[in-house]
Amino acid sequence: MVGRWEVSVAPISVPVGTYWLALAWHDSIELSHEIIRSTRYALQQLLRAHLTTRQNSKRHDLIQRAELLAEIIEGVTVARLSRLGDRLVLLHFPRDGSFQIHAMQHKPSISNNYAEPNKTTPEIDSTLSIIQDTAEACGISVLLAEVNDRYLILLPRSEVFTRELLLRASEFDHGTSSAFSDLTETRLALRQAEMSLHTSVRNGALTPFDQVGFINFILAQVPAETFDEKVDEVMSGLLSSEPMEETVIAFLRNGMDIQATARSMHLHPNSIRYRLSRVENYLGRSMSDPETVTLLFLALHDRLDHAPALKPGVEIDG
Repeated sequence: MVGRWEVSVAPISVPVGTYWLALAWHDSIELSHEIIRSTRYALQQLLRAHLTTRQNSKRHDLIQRAELLAEIIEGVTVARLSRLGDRLVLLHFPRDGSFQIHAMQHKPSISNNYAEPNKTTPEIDSTLSIIQDTAEACGISVLLAEVNDRYLILLPRSEVFTRELLLRASEFDHGTSSAFSDLTETRLALRQAEMSLHTSVRNGALTPFDQVGFINFILAQVPAETFDEKVDEVMSGLLSSEPMEETVIAFLRNGMDIQATARSMHLHPNSIRYRLSRVENYLGRSMSDPETVTLLFLALHDRLDHAPALKPGVEIDG
């Protein structure tokens, strides 16, 4: 009893979980236990069938969208362009307008503890559901799939969707391509989204491809492991010395100006020159060599972007 209402509760189990059915009637209505039991049972069966059908329909829809996305990413020829465009229209994409590729992956701190879902179960990937629900809430249709621990989305360009997805999937790093209107450009857009994602991981925030700087553009071409190995090989001695690293960062941030570097570090210019000469000895390279400067810019790029303000210090000789 709830006040003057009688309530009967029953579970409805479906592949995605358990729902609960509640029947309530006023105590002024006389109902036999048999009527209540048979009504509850009939509603359980109807709702279970409805929820299961809806779930199967959603699963089939996601499979269809993933297959179409894979076909488009594989490469669209001019001969197939019209047919693929018609299929997108059937999935409620606009006939005209621009597209965008959105890529996302679990942040490293989360992915380390992330349990890979059992692919043999009939359950829908919860992340795909989040993406699909976000698209529906924004009034757009998307193609989406999970590929090699990344989620790829083809969508009509929508800043609203991007903002909403960032909020709903905050445990992911995200990357977005430039807008494109020709599906034959999808493979290029995918590469742009991957470069954007790579840069976003380094920066800690979404960096659309249009905002990816030249250095990040270069770094995105090289696997992180390969690049880190090369940096360690060339600069391990330098990076093990905090004063040397601090000096090089200040030197690069101040446009390789000795006087400006000395002022920012509250040191005498001769101290800066001495430290830089030691850096040259560590590297076996001249600081006036453009290749050396390029190497330092690439190797220290993250530190240059996120280096804290230098603290005033006493003047020292090296």
